[in-house]
Amino acid sequence: MKKLYLVVSFLCCLSGCSSWHQNQSKSTNWYKLGFSEGLNGYTRNWRSNYHMINGGTPDNFDEEAYIDGFVDGHEEKCKISGCDITIAKQ
Repeated sequence: MKKLYLVVSFLCCLSGCSSWHQNQSKSTNWYKLGFSEGLNGYTRNWRSNYHMINGGTPDNFDEEAYIDGFVDGHEEKCKISGCDITIAKQ
């Protein structure tokens, strides 16, 4: 019974590592993510703070695409709600 428990535990660990690696290798559409966060009212520096807390900026982070998307998303939000568009461009 002890051996069965060890084997099952080992297999669970392996499957967890496998899924973690797959999640880390997915590509991200940084423009789309920035657009979504701008549209939903996140602050301009929210993504930088998120990366700082979570161990650093990912290797594939495209800051220019993210900021372009964020500005476009914030502008869209302002068209809907009438907020100040210039805040996102600063």
